[in-house]
Amino acid sequence: HEAYGGQVFHGGGGGGGVWSSVFDAVRWEAHGWVGTEINYDLDDLFQGTAYQLRAGLVLRLLRRLTVDIDFTHRAMFRPDGEQQYHVELVRTVALLALTHDLWLRTVLDVDTYDEDLALQVLAGFTPAPGTALYLGYVGTSSWGHDCLSDDSHGVFLKVQWQFMPGAG
Repeated sequence: HEAYGGQVFHGGGGGGGVWSSVFDAVRWEAHGWVGTEINYDLDDLFQGTAYQLRAGLVLRLLRRLTVDIDFTHRAMFRPDGEQQYHVELVRTVALLALTHDLWLRTVLDVDTYDEDLALQVLAGFTPAPGTALYLGYVGTSSWGHDCLSDDSHGVFLKVQWQFMPGAG
């Protein structure tokens, strides 16, 4: 039971999933869920039916390269059966360990509901515990009417140094 906007909603649902890691280099999973969901817009408050399907794949392509791909599809329907929304989310993470201390990670997110694309690139150097250097890039773009527009970009540098004075 959930109270929201002066109404009390009674919901439920269920789901399940399967996964496997038979091979050390390949892991996969798939999950599904169906049930009731509340549309939290106070101007259009209702409880409808929703479902989510999710699939993930993790590949260890080389000893130092891991790629993680995650796909989610969500949809919600109004009480009369009309579709309220549907969205696909795709997230891809690639991690490359160049050496024990130096690595590169990229994250690409695609969201069809907000119609945006986000890219993150992060390089890290950790020569000792508590000491690190990070250099990163974050960029977002959106699309509409079949064209891609750049929304924001950022570059950052973070230095972390652990100073431990002698005990003397």
